[in-house]
Amino acid sequence: MNRKQRRDLLKSKNGEKLIELYTQDMRRAAVQHTTEFALEYFRTQLALALHDEYGFGKSRIQKVIRRMDGYSQSDSIGDVGYEELREFVKSELALDFREGDLLGEVVANG
Repeated sequence: MNRKQRRDLLKSKNGEKLIELYTQDMRRAAVQHTTEFALEYFRTQLALALHDEYGFGKSRIQKVIRRMDGYSQSDSIGDVGYEELREFVKSELALDFREGDLLGEVVANG
């Protein structure tokens, strides 16, 4: 929304309501931007870790990220939820990524 449009909103009868809607849109856009940045940052860190620790190249890293995206899509359409994935990792791999663990250390399930 440009400056003229904002001025016109203020002059209109419903200016306050429209400004509130505009503010909500701006908040949504900010949340979307932050989410996209966080995902990009996580993927960058994952790619570096896979490369440094295991020598993964471009195609293997892309396969891992596609697999992760598949898990996310399954969760969003209701096939497998986060809790089911978390329980699988906890029971089958004996790994528990605790919510309060700021360093993301892996704690053995015991």
